Amino acid sequence: MIGGVCVNSFRNFSLEPYDCRLLIIGDSFVEGAAIFASHADRYCVKMKQLLNGSCAISGFGGAKTEQVADFYENYCKTLFRPDYVLIACGTNNRDYSSWLPAQQALIASVKAAGSIPILLTITRRVDTDNSAFIKQANAWIRSYSRELFIDINRITTANFDGETQNETLFCEDKVHPLPAAHALIVKRASLDVPEIFHLCKPG
Repeated sequence: MIGGVCVNSFRNFSLEPYDCRLLIIGDSFVEGAAIFASHADRYCVKMKQLLNGSCAISGFGGAKTEQVADFYENYCKTLFRPDYVLIACGTNNRDYSSWLPAQQALIASVKAAGSIPILLTITRRVDTDNSAFIKQANAWIRSYSRELFIDINRITTANFDGETQNETLFCEDKVHPLPAAHALIVKRASLDVPEIFHLCKPG
């Protein structure tokens, strides 16, 4: 039989909580495919547990900040109404001049939706030399004092210098963090942005 189907409309929905304390959006660190056997050890899952489930998680591997910004604007912005949005991307970017406007647009979009953005500094990777970009991007994040941020760059580098990757905390690909690094990220979050773990509306 040959025929067709007429679709009047599509409706986006998510199994994650809509009216939540925190939305975590980002790349493969959030997705967790690199540590599939230890999927529950991701920092985003641990943070969700600390928030009694009031947290939505959305990450996809290989995403640059530009793609995360687009995904948030076109999907997450209508699917979730969080108090805070943790912006966890940048590892796949190389060019500061294209990263910065995407980062700024994402921050503006989060604020326009009535949420408070939280930034993450970007970890070093050894498989490619992105040191110049990392240095510029992290300097911008740390100096942009109007925003909350979690400094995961320093805690995952040797001697906390922000430049030399502590390879004991990363997978064999020298890009993705091991469960031990994810645990450090949760601890750093509790120090840098303790307000997100107080289950009350900001303001």
